[in-house]
Amino acid sequence: AMLTGDAEPVARAVCAAVGIRAPPRAGVAPSEKLLAIREWAKAGPVAMVGDGVNDGPALAAADVGIAMGVQGTAMAAEAAGVVLMTNDLRKLADAVVGARRCTRVMMVSVAVALVLKLAPF
Repeated sequence: AMLTGDAEPVARAVCAAVGIRAPPRAGVAPSEKLLAIREWAKAGPVAMVGDGVNDGPALAAADVGIAMGVQGTAMAAEAAGVVLMTNDLRKLADAVVGARRCTRVMMVSVAVALVLKLAPF
């Protein structure tokens, strides 16, 4: 789902461009974003993507906060756990693929280290 403070036509255009199928919630105030993130978090992990000062509280409340763009504010970058240095939302998928690859490599490394530590040589 998409929450945005932007107007409905802009929100629909962004959803279409990045492949979000759910209808957007446009014209959302920062406090409403925070409430929505907290509500969704009750059902499971939530990621929040934002770039402005108004997104800071919701970025901090999300399980994964992602600040977007070189022009994003310092507040958003500080509140987020991840900062993408592009305004292209499609790059978010690349970041997820890279994170999953890193997780697999770390798991294999830990398993190999445990086997070598516990193996009676």
